[in-house]
Amino acid sequence: MSSDFEERERGLLGLGEGRGLLLGEGAASAAQSTAVGVGLWHARVGTPAQYVILAKDGSGKRRTTGGDDFVASVSGGARVEVMILDHGDGSYSVAYTCEAAGRYRVSVRMGGDHVRGSPF
Repeated sequence: MSSDFEERERGLLGLGEGRGLLLGEGAASAAQSTAVGVGLWHARVGTPAQYVILAKDGSGKRRTTGGDDFVASVSGGARVEVMILDHGDGSYSVAYTCEAAGRYRVSVRMGGDHVRGSPF
């Protein structure tokens, strides 16, 4: 037997007979999101370098949708164009090509905040 309070709570949460509570994923978090791949640490002049951004929500759970506002940059030597491809599943491929030798810094941000480990 349940109390009136429990019944009211079940109704508010949509936990009636045969139903469960379905929670959506949280918004992407720069502090929890990560970037992985050789292109974060190494590149050859004239050859595309690549890495992947993995979007995670505030609790560290991998996001399963795209559309997050990540910004990737490479600075320190000659100007470098960076391209980001949103796969729509919480992952983003990043590619860039350095046209001159030098020391570069790779940064990945979202909403102005660096992702975990950035700058590289």
